[in-house]
Amino acid sequence: MHAPRSTFEAMMPPLALAVSSVVAVAAMTLTPHDGAPVAALFAPSLSRAEILERVALADAALVRHGAFDSIVVAAADTPGLPDRLRRAGAWIVFDPVAIGGCL
Repeated sequence: MHAPRSTFEAMMPPLALAVSSVVAVAAMTLTPHDGAPVAALFAPSLSRAEILERVALADAALVRHGAFDSIVVAAADTPGLPDRLRRAGAWIVFDPVAIGGCL
């Protein structure tokens, strides 16, 4: 005979499913579309000038700063901007429309 499961043990499978679903939907929603402007989060220790240099290094144009100086919206005419921004030091690159709707 099995010992009765605790409430915590019984809730683990549905809780794991819920968390993984939220993570998957968030990842799909925040993924930037190639060719569209993107938002990028840089290290907060960087100045506006240093961030502008990194955006230029990624062959992109600065559209505007976000709510914090370390967040920028950038655009480029050539595909591959998210990867170039990551190589230039962006911590995270995401869809500015999706995150703007959340803020």
